[in-house]
Amino acid sequence: MSILDRFKYVAKVKPDDERWGKLRADFPVLADALLGWLDEDGKSVHPGGTLMIFRDDGTLKWTFHHKASQTTLFGSFPDTVLALEDVESAMAEGRYETKKGR
Repeated sequence: MSILDRFKYVAKVKPDDERWGKLRADFPVLADALLGWLDEDGKSVHPGGTLMIFRDDGTLKWTFHHKASQTTLFGSFPDTVLALEDVESAMAEGRYETKKGR
């Protein structure tokens, strides 16, 4: 399952929008999750989520929190080097733990 399926993603900005073009080109899944989406009616806007990167016991980890769906994803970087490619591939491949809010 893709992260986009989890949040029923519909693009909020045009894929060729210059402000987000490089982010969308380099990290399409992460960009979609961060930038937000429109409801199926095309009018109701939902904000994107928040990505947090932190160190825990010598391991570099990340969380992605989406307030509207009350869902948080948890993952870690395979190395101690920060690489957004690792978050991108983990989200795209479903390699994360999920915690659902109440």
